[in-house]
Amino acid sequence: GDREAGNPFLEVTRRTIQINLDAHSTLDVQRMREALAVTKTHTHPQIDLCDACAKQLEIVTSLYRGEFLSGFAFDSAPFEEWMVVERENSHWQVLEALYELASYHEKQGNYDAVIECTRRQVELEVWREPAHRQWMRALALSGHRSAALAQFDICRKILSKELGVEPETETVSLYQTIRDGNLAPPQTPITGQPIVDLALETPPTPATDHKSEKTPSQPILPQMPYSEQHVVTVVQARVQGSDTPLAPEDIEDWMTLMSRLLRAAGTEIHRYGGDVDHYNASGFVAFFGAKTAHEDDPERGVLAALAIHKTFQAQLSALKNEMGDSVSRSTLADVANQALRVAVHTGDVIVTVMDENGGAGRRTVMGDTVLSTSRMLEKTPPGEVLVSEATYRLTSPLFAWEFEDDGIGYIPLTPQMGTDKEHGMPGMRSALVGRELEFQALRGVIDRLESGIG
Repeated sequence: GDREAGNPFLEVTRRTIQINLDAHSTLDVQRMREALAVTKTHTHPQIDLCDACAKQLEIVTSLYRGEFLSGFAFDSAPFEEWMVVERENSHWQVLEALYELASYHEKQGNYDAVIECTRRQVELEVWREPAHRQWMRALALSGHRSAALAQFDICRKILSKELGVEPETETVSLYQTIRDGNLAPPQTPITGQPIVDLALETPPTPATDHKSEKTPSQPILPQMPYSEQHVVTVVQARVQGSDTPLAPEDIEDWMTLMSRLLRAAGTEIHRYGGDVDHYNASGFVAFFGAKTAHEDDPERGVLAALAIHKTFQAQLSALKNEMGDSVSRSTLADVANQALRVAVHTGDVIVTVMDENGGAGRRTVMGDTVLSTSRMLEKTPPGEVLVSEATYRLTSPLFAWEFEDDGIGYIPLTPQMGTDKEHGMPGMRSALVGRELEFQALRGVIDRLESGIG
């Protein structure tokens, strides 16, 4: 039987069943990850100029036939959580691979291949605006200007229907460039092999002494910022109050009160394991998964958003009672009328450590996901939390929901009863989570002591 086989396909115990990676078998997920790992470790100035990496990206995109474990269900909360995270990771990895592959083909002038890559991106995520831009460029550069302009209109309608937003400035600018007939093809490299910038190499100089022979002149290059791709959940909060302008002497009091309210609300981000990126006069931006990743970051983001509202309202009531006559009535009235809006969105970003001059510095999160969250926030009703489709897909069983009439998102109401689950890897006991067995043992010891036993 399978037990006597040299390398069985499955490793089965009384409690677990898993695929034996040492068996003579092929696992598409493993092959995808191996191909992606090659592109991450390969030395090249730009991945979209590298023939070798393009071949690996072709492998990744050809292996992806649909959602990870699509149609598979198992009555286990830890397993379902693991499966959802793996499914979303695969989804984002393939989207990024298709984008990079389309960029590679565009630089090679293979516009039919670009259109195929962008079509698949849009099938996977219909509101993915960078893919629509790639599609528009490919159509225009291949001589289909009218189709490119029509693609912009399709993109605009999708964004309006799905997210309730207008296209980004970059997309509108591309549309205008195509409309005016000013789109230039990308510079095509002579070869797709990794390019070496010869300008960075210092030519040898005649040696004048032994010291110069041992220490040839070297170019002094700026320290490049460190960056990597993450899937994060973005939480943005902003207050909206009355439009009545405050007197100049009341502005400082107003800002002090608002800072206190927002920072109290921001503590909920830290309580659920996230990080506040920055505060401003009317809100803040926070991330789950940018600095420290958790397998349930989308759920943490939604829980934090709900808690932020409760804390904000509690602090607002406390301030009205506490301040009394220490601030003007107009300031208190304006603060009392503030309504908090919170938007939550999940997607891929670039996390980089960069200063204002482009060198190494503070941690910065960039990408379409952050911009999309800001645009969602504009559509969020005052006093509500609005969750994107991407975050909803990852958390839908965990909360009771109300659907926005305009179709721009989902409003979480309360956590569902009975959705408490373990954190960490299935089959592994976490020393600081749960502790039910330890409490039962402790109760047993106490009961025996009270009974005079022991």
